[in-house]
Amino acid sequence: MYERLKMWLWPDRVEKIRSDLQHVPSEKIGIGLLWLFIGSALIGIMLGYADWFLPKTPLNLTVSLLIVMYCVSISRQAMVVLFAIMIMGYLAEVAGVHSGVIFGQYYYGENLGIKIFEVPLMIGVFWGILTMVTNQIARDWSDKRWLVSIVAAGLMVWLDLLMEQLASDYDFWHFEGGLAGVQNYIAWFALAFGFQYLIYPYLTSTGRRVSIHLFLSQFAFFWVGYLIFRG
Repeated sequence: MYERLKMWLWPDRVEKIRSDLQHVPSEKIGIGLLWLFIGSALIGIMLGYADWFLPKTPLNLTVSLLIVMYCVSISRQAMVVLFAIMIMGYLAEVAGVHSGVIFGQYYYGENLGIKIFEVPLMIGVFWGILTMVTNQIARDWSDKRWLVSIVAAGLMVWLDLLMEQLASDYDFWHFEGGLAGVQNYIAWFALAFGFQYLIYPYLTSTGRRVSIHLFLSQFAFFWVGYLIFRG
């Protein structure tokens, strides 16, 4: 027992572990962290600790953004455009909440963090994350700007369709009547298409792998949650 413990704690062993980790691609580490956060949240929710995990959603989104920004080769111009999209997405949500004209009648709950003008700041971040990752995924279908924008916007609406089923249970947002109407999805697609068309020239598909995993992890978060709450 002592010899085995010494083998693992010996400085040479520690140095070897450190050296091995240095050769692990940052992309693999980023993907592992994405699934670690989502997996932990899902396990916690399944064990009945939703009230503890769901308010940590802003942290999850922030970590996801940092991972994508670190793993994806992104220019300064792309970062400026992405930041602009976050602001525009946030302002669209502010207008939507206060007018009911864009997405329908809805309001935000408490699990998405700090709100200004009744809209969580993380909503802008979420628009930015989804725009970036779906744009990179959609480049597998075409290299034409308009077609990539359509496919990427479609992916965003597809994920939103799933999110809407659980948004109220997660206390993210609440629509009048329970679920979002067709108006919400039309507005989502129109905004998403505009954002995709805007950012297309500034992105490449270099971060496709981590983008796919981020998209799938978000899909899993809501799909498994749906099975838990509605299954």
